[in-house]
Amino acid sequence: MKKHLASDRVFDLLVNIFLVFSFLIVLYPLLYVVSSSLSHPTAVMANKVWLLPVDFDLMSYRAVFTNKQIGTGYLNSLYYMVVGTVVSVLLTMLLAYPLSRKEFYGRSVVTKFILFTMLFSGGTIPLYLVVRNLGLYDSRWSIILPNAITVWNVIIARTFLQENITD
Repeated sequence: MKKHLASDRVFDLLVNIFLVFSFLIVLYPLLYVVSSSLSHPTAVMANKVWLLPVDFDLMSYRAVFTNKQIGTGYLNSLYYMVVGTVVSVLLTMLLAYPLSRKEFYGRSVVTKFILFTMLFSGGTIPLYLVVRNLGLYDSRWSIILPNAITVWNVIIARTFLQENITD
């Protein structure tokens, strides 16, 4: 049986105090947001809300659920998440698989070119110019395609395929 030293107990106590403090730091803003959403707007503006709702009111929720623009925003987010994920996984695997095969001629050169783009990105303005010149400006694809392939995901997928898919 292992003996617990006094220093171990002190350390455990300090770690537990730190964890409780961290938990409270994370919990308070969440509790404040919920309390504010359930309080009357004038009470929130007057800084009367601290932990519990003041002048209970569901007006904020009514406004959120009746505003069609918020619903459209959620549907857009869902669309970009689903389509963006499918496109990203598909394109990443299409690039990673050949790079994982030893018999792929030029594998080393292509990998170095890809790594170069990770170290030295073009920047926001050149990306905007490419999107505009490709005719993607003001389309859904202008959000999905520029972020479809990331070098880090290609490296992870290539390594996975090298280790788990044998020739």
